[in-house]
Amino acid sequence: MVKLLPLITLSSYSQAIFATLFVPLMTDAIKANPETQSWVAATSNKHCLLALVGFGVGEIVGGLALGKIMDKIGNKASLVLCLVLMLVGTAAALAFIFIFSFTLWLAVIMTFTWGVQDGALNNLLFCIMGFQFES
Repeated sequence: MVKLLPLITLSSYSQAIFATLFVPLMTDAIKANPETQSWVAATSNKHCLLALVGFGVGEIVGGLALGKIMDKIGNKASLVLCLVLMLVGTAAALAFIFIFSFTLWLAVIMTFTWGVQDGALNNLLFCIMGFQFES
């Protein structure tokens, strides 16, 4: 179990970043964009939560895709793939921060890529820890 601590820590950071930073980041970007800064709070919240649909879809896609990939290439190669997905998700979040002007498609891309890496990482972690269900 000690060998899994870095993977568990990475998963906890991934979920903490999503849970605490994405909505405030998007609402701040809404306030910074001249086209959207006049939105009332309800409209801002609606668009932020709509963008988080991408996270849910990404979680599903990441978990299912990595499950199929793990069956073919094994756990070690899947771990490398998860790290690559983490880099892609981080790059998308940094791109959103760099642009810092709210557009729904960019927010959905950011949340989707983060969801894919989070779903894949959680799938890998649960399979390694032995929570794999037999069909």
